[in-house]
Amino acid sequence: MKELATRIARLSAVKTEAAKRRLIPLLKEWLAANDGDTAAWYRLACCYDFLGRERLAEPCYARVYADWRALPAAARPGFFVGYGSTLRNNGRLALSCRVLKEGARLFPDNPELKAFLALSLHSSRDYRGAARALFGACAQMPVGAFGGYERALGHYVARILRAR
Repeated sequence: MKELATRIARLSAVKTEAAKRRLIPLLKEWLAANDGDTAAWYRLACCYDFLGRERLAEPCYARVYADWRALPAAARPGFFVGYGSTLRNNGRLALSCRVLKEGARLFPDNPELKAFLALSLHSSRDYRGAARALFGACAQMPVGAFGGYERALGHYVARILRAR
């Protein structure tokens, strides 16, 4: 098992399709003996997601959702982005919006969550909500990200975020 864990850790660091394809059977073997390993389920979901196999990623993400707090703190916002995005790509828009809203509420300083929430809201035809989420993400961009137009954009973003 220790050798398998080492191989998984090594391959997990490689961000190529070939590595993700080789990692999937190793993770399945690991999970056969360690079914409650939330981090391993998350890695498997991410592999499928990386390869564009969202239908296979969704049930893995669902397993993680039941115990997402077991993930390392740094991985938690990314989990919500990945799960919400996968749900959107699988046409499960209401659940996607719910998961991404939860993530945005739990991690309010994460602009990626707001951007992906905007995509799901837009797909759900909630255009005002999508604009609000997207502009909320823009408000968190680093200084200089908008080529000196931050002040002007900030004015419009504040107006849109206040509008109900």
